[in-house]
Amino acid sequence: MVMFRISIASVILVITLTAKASAGVIVNEVLSNEPGSDVGLEWVELYNDSTDDALLSFFFLSIGADSIGMAPLGLINAKSYAVIARNASQFEMIWGDGSGVWGDEASEDYPLMEGTFKLLNVSGQVVLKSAFGDSSVLTWTSSGADGVSWERYTPATDSIAQSSSSEGSTPGRMNAITPDALNWSLGIVTFRKVSKEITRIEIIIVNSGLAALPGACVAVLLNPQLDNDQTALSGDTLACVEILPLDSGRSGTVFLELILPNIYETVGIQIVGSDDRPGDNFKIVQAPGAKFPPIALTEFLADPISPTPEWIEIKNISDTTIDIGQWMVGDSVDVKDIDLFGYLIMPGEYVVLTKSESAFLESYPQAMVSTIEVGGWRTLNNSGDIVRLIDHLGILADSFSYATVYGSNITWSRSEEPGRQDLWGRSESPGGTPGATNVTLLSPSGNGLEVTISPDPFSPDGDMFEDTAYIEFVSTPGDNFEITIFDTQGNEIRTLFDGAPFDGRVGWDGKDNSGKRAPIGIYIVLLKIEGVASAKKTVVVAR
Repeated sequence: MVMFRISIASVILVITLTAKASAGVIVNEVLSNEPGSDVGLEWVELYNDSTDDALLSFFFLSIGADSIGMAPLGLINAKSYAVIARNASQFEMIWGDGSGVWGDEASEDYPLMEGTFKLLNVSGQVVLKSAFGDSSVLTWTSSGADGVSWERYTPATDSIAQSSSSEGSTPGRMNAITPDALNWSLGIVTFRKVSKEITRIEIIIVNSGLAALPGACVAVLLNPQLDNDQTALSGDTLACVEILPLDSGRSGTVFLELILPNIYETVGIQIVGSDDRPGDNFKIVQAPGAKFPPIALTEFLADPISPTPEWIEIKNISDTTIDIGQWMVGDSVDVKDIDLFGYLIMPGEYVVLTKSESAFLESYPQAMVSTIEVGGWRTLNNSGDIVRLIDHLGILADSFSYATVYGSNITWSRSEEPGRQDLWGRSESPGGTPGATNVTLLSPSGNGLEVTISPDPFSPDGDMFEDTAYIEFVSTPGDNFEITIFDTQGNEIRTLFDGAPFDGRVGWDGKDNSGKRAPIGIYIVLLKIEGVASAKKTVVVAR
């Protein structure tokens, strides 16, 4: 089942280009801030922007006090490149095939020479001069990122920026920041769970080319594989959603809603359409699926009595061992890393996250549970707050918002009864149940007041068969909840419950307030929420 909707939101991407004085052979790219501290990896790239081959014996580079003749490079073909490296062998090891010989591999199809020069990180200038009086200048004014080159946007401009290539530079090929005529680009991809089963994917699409682009589609693939030339993905296509035509420099957003079967799925996102630069058309990412989240909040103590510390209990509710090392926990303001070094939590296992591990173990010496002390613990507010659990992808795995606390070391507790796992209430006993199944008293919920009693009649004779009548109900939220048993003359026989919260199910063992067995007969069960609702139901005590 695949559901989707598309929204194209126009955004103009503006790049200001400064016109260049001349064409021909130019300084096209410079790596001045070498990878690491190995200055031998500095280099300068030339590009012949003309339609004729150029003899480089008529050119020389001027870099500070250094002057380097280009004659060893011979010819630079039309619309082609050449590189001058500070250390040609080191250049070949990084940007060649590592054989130690330049030109023995198909991608090593441009001239390479070694020259004596020094490039400055903070600022510098490379000037290419010709015997005909022409010159080309590339100037940078900051160090930029380590191992990332400075590139021209186009050969016809003097505007430069740092390379956007994933490798950090593009020696011997088109600059990563140079626009093509047709160039779809895949931008930010984000995920959000909109229901237990459905994952919403938001995909930003950009027309990075110089021309208007025709319509295409965005494909989502399971089991994505990168093809041999690393320009496309293959896999099991879940959907291919149409992208409307986009003018140059504009972007759009595509929304898809998918059902992905597991906790996490590795999916490929790929633009399918005409493109001069397909290498930026795809991404392989992890997305939350129908079995997400694997870890849930189950209990927390926000208002402890000293020396008991605050703590939050989580549980692996999946059938898979999960590493929570890069997960985060916190309140409405901020979240903190649980454990940067990694922790494997087994299926069904509880883990307590606490402000102080030593204080927790002192307060709960009998608790059989693993504990993790969270650095920079976010103190939970007593007047109301949100407890948040964030997974390793930055996706909200679970949260619970509360408006009050109970005091007396009573925790907020998540019901673990079948069919009630999404309901929260208070722990039955002070201190809660860290590391063990919760015993949760739930606050009223529902509309009106509906009551069922089973079995009816019942026979509280101690034979272990139908000895207890179970009174079950759903109700409108309210306080001062009461359950009282009367005989047919209106005499009070038993008060079963007086207060809130409650768990929606109360048993009557057929005894009165003094502990004696009530006589055989018909009794009236009165349920009342003060000022909200009330209901009566009869039950029969048999032999």
